[in-house]
Amino acid sequence: MMWDKLFDVRALPKEADVFVCYDGRYSSKEEEAAAAQGKVKTDAVGGAVILVEHFLSDDEAMHLENMGWAKSSLHSDESDVDHGSAKMAYYVGKQYEGNFDLKAVKKQNYATAQAFDDEILNTAEERIAKFLKIPATPNENYLQLRLSNGPEVHSGGDKNPAIYHVKHNNLVRQATAMVGLRGGPHTMVFGGETVFPGLPRGTPASAGAKQTRLLKKLKGKVSHIMRNLGPDDAWPQFRLTENDKSYHDLLSVCNEANSSRYHEPTKYPAIEGVHGPEEGPILAVAPMPGRALFWWGEKPYVSETSDGKNISGEIIPDMWHITCPVIHGGKVAMVKYKNYGPDDENCKRSRWCKEAWERIGRAKQFAMEL
Repeated sequence: MMWDKLFDVRALPKEADVFVCYDGRYSSKEEEAAAAQGKVKTDAVGGAVILVEHFLSDDEAMHLENMGWAKSSLHSDESDVDHGSAKMAYYVGKQYEGNFDLKAVKKQNYATAQAFDDEILNTAEERIAKFLKIPATPNENYLQLRLSNGPEVHSGGDKNPAIYHVKHNNLVRQATAMVGLRGGPHTMVFGGETVFPGLPRGTPASAGAKQTRLLKKLKGKVSHIMRNLGPDDAWPQFRLTENDKSYHDLLSVCNEANSSRYHEPTKYPAIEGVHGPEEGPILAVAPMPGRALFWWGEKPYVSETSDGKNISGEIIPDMWHITCPVIHGGKVAMVKYKNYGPDDENCKRSRWCKEAWERIGRAKQFAMEL
């Protein structure tokens, strides 16, 4: 599974630096052994987490952050509130122009702003699309801006954030892009790390006993949800909250990321001051302006078997993440969920992209018939 072929680094600014935080693809020896037997590895093992420093310039990050405060009132009671008290505003770029009704959209999410002519926002949308090789189309979610406050701020500080998979509430999603706009010690923002509780930093071989145990629970959750998903349901609830038995065990990774970041020495190499727990390096990334994270929730198209069987699009059960509580200050991030449109050839070759759009179509038809 050649993850490095899925990203187009030519789409990045010349100042950008790309790092592979996690590489779960098969080794060349594993792939060669399978090929020698006339097989293609088709299970959902794998995944990748890519970090890009300077994905946005300081000026671009500042513009988008200020746009959030000025246009859609991230600081007001009108903004949408995610589980975990992150306030959200939505921005509608030029790819939606021509078939967009702001009044109708505001009935669902009041903190939505039209941004057809905002050059920086549309540049960011296009940069994400080109880097992931998933076109910017009207068939994807609007760009989100999220404000997460520390406990000293009345409007935030929930200590129990939800734990999500990319596919949560939208089976058609392929990938996530998360870009920091405000964060880091220089802005007096502490905490708010993005943590992947089932993944080690590096490769699967570096996972410790706890990470292996947590990953087993997360894979079991994915399996349970998909087994019980209705035939016309395209909105699986891939979310863990404090009511789930495994929740506090998973959330403890945030405490380890924070305590090791500020206090504990470690034998593991540091990434921006974040160290691993005793048994293995955790994958935790601190928020910084312009810093971007990218990860996929399903296996992208690789090839087909000799009989034409579709082997892409399987859900990667490893790819759960937590946005850890902010300890101090207010973190602002930009989030974009990416997916192919129903007519895209890559969607037609992907099991769950194709199936999800068919389910959405059936649900719409049913609603029209009511």
